[in-house]
Amino acid sequence: FLDRVPDSAAVNEAIKQVKRTAAAHVVRSANGILRQICRDKEHLSSPPSSSDRITSFALHHSYPEWLVRKWVREMGPSETERLLVAGNRIPPLVIRTNTLKIDRSFISQIPHVNSDSILTRTIIAMGRSLNLRIVAEGVEADEQLEYLRSLGCDAVQGFLLGRPMRAAELQNSLATRAKSSR
Repeated sequence: FLDRVPDSAAVNEAIKQVKRTAAAHVVRSANGILRQICRDKEHLSSPPSSSDRITSFALHHSYPEWLVRKWVREMGPSETERLLVAGNRIPPLVIRTNTLKIDRSFISQIPHVNSDSILTRTIIAMGRSLNLRIVAEGVEADEQLEYLRSLGCDAVQGFLLGRPMRAAELQNSLATRAKSSR
């Protein structure tokens, strides 16, 4: 994804960071060097190949040497190189979920404790204004569920809906529900 960032934006961001810690003459030098690199980027060459495989991998794939060394030690060079290549590949699809979770500590006392009810109402309103999906965690009572529904909460999690169970138990439970709903 970084190949889609314009050179000027990358330079501007780098210079902002340099300005935080360096003197004005260093900022000017860095700005000049980076902009010259952008102008001459077609003529730049890769660093010379190192006889050291770890250094070569680290430079070529932009990973720290200590991490490459660790991976080579643990997985071997060919598997490490596959991992480095995969880590730099742009994914074909990116899915972003826009979900806001309300922690169980806010849910446990609603609607009885006014401050928790106000906070929950505020969190849901804030999430709605940001077009987020709202999920409340730790719902254990029917009145909590009804209160959250009345506020427009999208989904809930908690013991009210079911206790934790093994995968096989879940499959049986879903199969039973499917049969009874027919």
